[in-house]
Amino acid sequence: MRRCPHFRAYGRLSGRASAVQARSSGLLHQSLGSRRARSIVQGHQSGRILDVAGKCEVCGKTTKFGHNVSFSKRRTNRMFKPNIQSRVLVIDGVAKRRNVCTGCLRTMVKTS
Repeated sequence: MRRCPHFRAYGRLSGRASAVQARSSGLLHQSLGSRRARSIVQGHQSGRILDVAGKCEVCGKTTKFGHNVSFSKRRTNRMFKPNIQSRVLVIDGVAKRRNVCTGCLRTMVKTS
């Protein structure tokens, strides 16, 4: 179980009895499991997850890892994510929705 964001407004609860009270009063929300289950519960059409993937379906570009380097040369980990856009592409005469990086989109415009 996870806490509701407004948990502090009701004060801290301690002990088993108060946990039962919190659960019955709606202070604690039960986890809904997978992202697909949450999308269905939240009312998305056909249960489809609306997040855009982190991988280009044309060139296969994915997340790269590196370092942020500060002025003091202290290195902290970071991610370099590709700019993925969801676009409808005509493939073999059929319109299909694909997740494509902007580099591939620019190349498609240049070659068409």
